[in-house]
Amino acid sequence: MKRPKELYIFVLLTSILNPLMRGQSKTERIFLIKSEQVDSLLHNLSIIEEIKDIKQIQKYISIKISDPDITKTPSLSRFISEYHQESLSPKTESIVRDLNLGNTTLPLLKNEYPFLEGNLIFASIKENSFDTTDIDLLQNTYWGTNSSSMIESHATDMATIVGGKGLSSVQGEGVAPQSVLFSNSFTPPLPDPDSIYKNQQSWVQNHSYGTEPEGFYGTLARSFDESAIRNPKLIHIFSAGNLGTAMDSTGPYKGVKGFSNLTGNFKYAKNILTVGALDTLNQAMFFSSRGPAYDGRIKPELSAYSLEGTSNAAATVSGTAILLQQAYLLEHDSLPSASLLKCLLLTACEDIGSPGPSYDAGFGMLDPYKSFKILEQGQFMEEKLSQGDSIILEVDVTEDISELKLSITWTDPAANILSSKALVNDLDLYLLTPSGEKQLPWILSSIPNKDELQKAATKGEDHLNNVEQISLQNPVSGKYKVVIKAHKLTQGDQSFSFAYSFTPKNYFAWHFPVQDVQLPFDNESFSYVRWKSTQQAENASLSYSIDGGSTWIEISDAIELDKSCFRWTPPKLMKKAILKMELDKQEFISPSFYLARPIQANIAYQCDDEIFLTWPSSVGVNSYTISTLQGDSLGIIYQGVDSSLSLNQNQLEQDLLSLSYTLSDGEKFIKGNMVDISRQASSCYINSFFAEPKEDGIRLALKLGTISGIDRISIDRTNPKPENIFNDIPTTDSLSLLDQNPSIGLNNYQVTIIRNNGDSILSELALEFFIPPDRFLVFPNPLGENKVLNIFSLDPPDEESFIVLLDVNGREIQKWQVFGERESLELDEIPGGLYYLIFQASKPQFLGKIQLPD
Repeated sequence: MKRPKELYIFVLLTSILNPLMRGQSKTERIFLIKSEQVDSLLHNLSIIEEIKDIKQIQKYISIKISDPDITKTPSLSRFISEYHQESLSPKTESIVRDLNLGNTTLPLLKNEYPFLEGNLIFASIKENSFDTTDIDLLQNTYWGTNSSSMIESHATDMATIVGGKGLSSVQGEGVAPQSVLFSNSFTPPLPDPDSIYKNQQSWVQNHSYGTEPEGFYGTLARSFDESAIRNPKLIHIFSAGNLGTAMDSTGPYKGVKGFSNLTGNFKYAKNILTVGALDTLNQAMFFSSRGPAYDGRIKPELSAYSLEGTSNAAATVSGTAILLQQAYLLEHDSLPSASLLKCLLLTACEDIGSPGPSYDAGFGMLDPYKSFKILEQGQFMEEKLSQGDSIILEVDVTEDISELKLSITWTDPAANILSSKALVNDLDLYLLTPSGEKQLPWILSSIPNKDELQKAATKGEDHLNNVEQISLQNPVSGKYKVVIKAHKLTQGDQSFSFAYSFTPKNYFAWHFPVQDVQLPFDNESFSYVRWKSTQQAENASLSYSIDGGSTWIEISDAIELDKSCFRWTPPKLMKKAILKMELDKQEFISPSFYLARPIQANIAYQCDDEIFLTWPSSVGVNSYTISTLQGDSLGIIYQGVDSSLSLNQNQLEQDLLSLSYTLSDGEKFIKGNMVDISRQASSCYINSFFAEPKEDGIRLALKLGTISGIDRISIDRTNPKPENIFNDIPTTDSLSLLDQNPSIGLNNYQVTIIRNNGDSILSELALEFFIPPDRFLVFPNPLGENKVLNIFSLDPPDEESFIVLLDVNGREIQKWQVFGERESLELDEIPGGLYYLIFQASKPQFLGKIQLPD
């Protein structure tokens, strides 16, 4: 087969011997070779002994080499036109799933439009494989043709955030629970072949991994830009990285701490979305990697909630993209372009801090609800421009608008590797007000200086980004002209997407809680209530009611309205409730929600034929429901008012059980956590049984999982023959009894439980030594072959004490100091015969005769 004229070859290093490595220690690195004479180069590579393991990866070739600077090799250098390094060692970027959609507007969106669950949409998780048997991923997850052989919990977490069904708990319900997810390997971190996306029909791909800060436009960045060009409906969504306090060591921002530290040059691609992380107060997390891109472009493009890592934030955005794809598909019978998806997401973003974008949060905080509203209301368009062309649109702004925002995005042709500026086709966006004033897009300073990069956004011409955005606060009413112009098209015509949004004046809306939601989330001690407001009020107070608004209980009379959220510790009640925000003389009532916490079912006992479940009986609960996994959904096996349930093992197809309940003043099911019977440390009635020595006997302690179904309990002492010492014991789940006449030495005890059906249940043996006060227990006697003598006392000595071994003539043979109540003496060096033992302290005590074997 004839090879292409040019081929990129990746050189995988096993050792670092060259200044090109910039002083770094041994790590796996990649060097890129571009050649006009590929066949000749490959031939010469193959005959060099130091070069090992030549492998083709998609359209690339990787080799192992001990000396990275092959440009100094005469037989190779004449075939090499470009040569540089990139990292090809991806690693995941979060360690814990942190799934609380209440910190976004997703609950508001899903509450108003419950049909948005990701139906008919396929997507993929690119990293190691997720667990397709996870209860929250059953029936809607598959391994792709290039999936990894390694199953990793991080991948399972990402898949759960994107599309978990929520069967296990509220933490298991993702953004798009009816979507279908494929697992595709991230080794190497290149786009999948186009055929994989087409065969899977997966046009959202989540990338929650990174390598290291790389301040250049490399082969990986170019590859993802090319992938987006070849697949216009495919949107790649990346985590920004968790190195927010680090610095790049290679590019123009080298040495600027806390900036330009996205983890991997592929995240500097233009036609992707890179996502940062925000906290519960909508502020950028300290660990979230920041822009700018190496050429000053705005990175990340947007941010989403995650306290654990940008991986989780990216997965939330991927799930949101799936919902928008579904909404567009339902209306237009086709999927939207990736450019339009980006435009919808970025136009809806809520500013973080000062107006306009920033290098820590991009164009702002993810707002799925507003993105959907822009789509639903048709506030978007897609067009194409030729060089020198422009399009003028009119937007009517009414008097009740507090903000106008508009954006353009386009899928830009890929730049050359190591280009100083990635933008190829440059479009311009500006706005003409009714008075003719020209409004330009937001821009950021790209000067490589920390003070400059921290400056707030200003307005000006943008010739760096393939996203441009204009926002105008308190615009005057009238007709506005939106001008989109082809400033400089280097490569052919350019398609673009446009979207706009309005924010009304004197506006207040509850974002959380939404109708029938449960607070606090997953039994947390506090919750954040959230709203969106453009109201102006001198006084703002928040209160709640549990009687439909007849009476109100104040939460705070000093609400800071512009913070859009308030941390509230809900009372420990099982009640339906509402909130009220009072702004001067206006009142805004929230949807009704439930003050409720999960109730956990416990396994009281698990016998061969029966499982007995119990749970706390709670005031305000109307009924309880026990469900088990049946196929890929939950099926009800019990519904009633009792707080316990006996199940025959044969009733269960699976070992998974879930408890939910309804409140007396509502029909909403409050979901509990799933219990896996097979993993519970439950026994048949007996939770624990142990013996403990006391001065006046041996105490026996018994704890039962339940007393239900028990007729009577007895305890036997079994040394050397069984002897019943307690019979017809009062039936209680916790017993403490004293055996006042134990045998001196070892005692064995066993509990017998007689059930109502006549069956008997025996405990394991509980063993304990008994030594009366002022007595020592010396054993074995005579000694065995190993000649180890055990001497037990009731208490450790309170003075300096010794054990003395005497022969039959009274001569001292050996002496040991006593430190505790249990001593083991090794007598293997002492000849066989009869000896005497003395406990020597202030008052000597004879312990007895000891026979040592020969």
